[in-house]
Amino acid sequence: MRYALASLCVFGGCAVSSACDSGDSGQGGQDNGTVLLTGEGSQLDTPNRGCESAVFGTLASDWRQHATIAGPLAWPGIPGYASDPPATFAAQDGRYLFKKALAVVERGALVKIVIPQSERPRLSLFYSASGTRPDNLYEIAEGKSSWALRACKDTRTEFNGGFIVGGAQCAALDVFVEGKSQPIRALIPFGTGNRPCP
Repeated sequence: MRYALASLCVFGGCAVSSACDSGDSGQGGQDNGTVLLTGEGSQLDTPNRGCESAVFGTLASDWRQHATIAGPLAWPGIPGYASDPPATFAAQDGRYLFKKALAVVERGALVKIVIPQSERPRLSLFYSASGTRPDNLYEIAEGKSSWALRACKDTRTEFNGGFIVGGAQCAALDVFVEGKSQPIRALIPFGTGNRPCP
């Protein structure tokens, strides 16, 4: 997958340009919008990122052909993680690899990514604005089970971050979209090789 982000740092630990219009606001990456959640996801403590903490770059013209898409949310290049050797995702002293996964949200959309309870022992989200570690290894518990992303009102918006992946797996995620009552299920292959996600 080809994409270039002019200001991309792993977790946004550098200055990034923003193209928010005057109607977008937020403090420290927080957003006051809400997404309808039902069942197990409704009780989660969910961090938020909005337009003011986005990153911007140039995506290849065919990026959608090489992306995992769930409604207004897309992860470019993610299907390519299936070809990573399974050992890439093995534990190292109880910690696991952080895999970058740029999240692209269509303009004006608010999405909430939720890891189902059954998946949480082996997968977590990390779309924080803090810096990365030199060894790129984390405990699963250092990530979050959900994260909300609100795009700028006037443009498709990119958010840097990714996943802490506890072993090769076909990871299931639920994507809730503002205004929709049911989530979209997304399946992401990490080190699964030629074995497709169900």
